Amino acid sequence: MRLRILLFIALLSFAAIPAAAQGVLPNSFAGWVADASMPPEARSAGITQVPQPVLAEYGWTQTESRQYLRGKSALTVSLHKLKDASGSYGLYSFLRTPDMPRAVLAEHSSMSQDRALVLIGNLVVEVRGKELAKSHGELKALVAAVAPQAQSGLFPTMSDHLPRHGLIERTDHYVLGPVALYQFLPVASEDWLGFSQGAEAELARYRAGGHEITLLIADFPTPQAAQKKLTELQQKLNLNKANPAAGATALYARRSLTLLAIVLRGAHASGSGRPAATNQLHC
Repeated sequence: MRLRILLFIALLSFAAIPAAAQGVLPNSFAGWVADASMPPEARSAGITQVPQPVLAEYGWTQTESRQYLRGKSALTVSLHKLKDASGSYGLYSFLRTPDMPRAVLAEHSSMSQDRALVLIGNLVVEVRGKELAKSHGELKALVAAVAPQAQSGLFPTMSDHLPRHGLIERTDHYVLGPVALYQFLPVASEDWLGFSQGAEAELARYRAGGHEITLLIADFPTPQAAQKKLTELQQKLNLNKANPAAGATALYARRSLTLLAIVLRGAHASGSGRPAATNQLHC
């Protein structure tokens, strides 16, 4: 009986460990030491604030932020934990901006002068600091410290369907819900594409004839579902200029098996007819 009581007390003790003590970010790495004096509410200062509905669409579970010091230098690190690798890949693509070329911190990583993003399984790490390229080795040490805590999984491959010709680098985004989609393609704020019916999408911007267009590729569970969505959009939107009364925004679409390619012309695009990008869908 005494042994049982002791085991019960031990279990209660482990359960009482605060969440902060179970964090993923290390206390130190490569000479950088976490600033323990900084209150939790101030740790996320300077980190990109993602709208809560967008986080929910990607399957966000928690965010952890810490500031690290080394001499007079400082780094602010934020770590987002998602339910799976698909969600983390989407959030990574949401946070990445065109001014962040590919880095070699991980398979999916990018960096500008003062900001770095790293995708590690179901985790997305964002770092803010000055002249980050000079801290490349230290950032790799941070990735190595975090990696064992990540859950591995397959990343989406929908970007393979994007044509390469004319693609504006680092404008591709993987989306799993209408709120994130609206940030990049403001056609309608509701779920007009059908994410609630199992759709997933990838979109990117292109230069064509001196103008910009946006190409959206959506994947549906079945060819029938893709055709049903195409027919629905033809009734609700000005698709392929067949329904001008639906609105001034003209969209162009083409279906291929379970994939639906939709193109939105830029406001100053010239010419008529279906944009070439819809004819370059990779199947």
